[in-house]
Amino acid sequence: MTEQMLAAQALDRDIRATPGALAALGALPADRWAIVTSGDRRLASARIATAGLPAPRVLVTSDDVDDGKPDPACYLLAAAKCGAEPARCLVIEDAPAGVAAGRAAGMAVLGLLTTYPELDAPYLAADLRDVHLRATGRGVRASIDAAPSHGRPRRAAPARRSPRGRTSS
Repeated sequence: MTEQMLAAQALDRDIRATPGALAALGALPADRWAIVTSGDRRLASARIATAGLPAPRVLVTSDDVDDGKPDPACYLLAAAKCGAEPARCLVIEDAPAGVAAGRAAGMAVLGLLTTYPELDAPYLAADLRDVHLRATGRGVRASIDAAPSHGRPRRAAPARRSPRGRTSS
């Protein structure tokens, strides 16, 4: 990516954080979440800054893995960098390939219906305003107010620890 392209990304007014993302991240200690994206590090960093989100301690990008989503390597790497077991992680994802990657990694997956009208995720929410994250002594608990899933609301199972989540694709 050229410097001109990065500068254009930084000025792009269409780049916004997912509704509720800043509050969700603010509810968690910095060492309990990560951003995993299919973009490269420079693009991801520019978009995170433009969206007004805090820089994550763990950022896994296309620069860090050989195969992108739906390959689970990106989420497994994030879990390892956070010191978390994959089975104790929660992936928050807005795209089918990311949902598939999280499931293939053996992680709980919460699909956000912000980009696609349907996702094959076990838990769904319209956006992060419907999701409540709370740090506990054992990890992170997640709950969903109400989310449509083929006409039925679903509730999130407690996530004790996450690759400390994901808020951007």
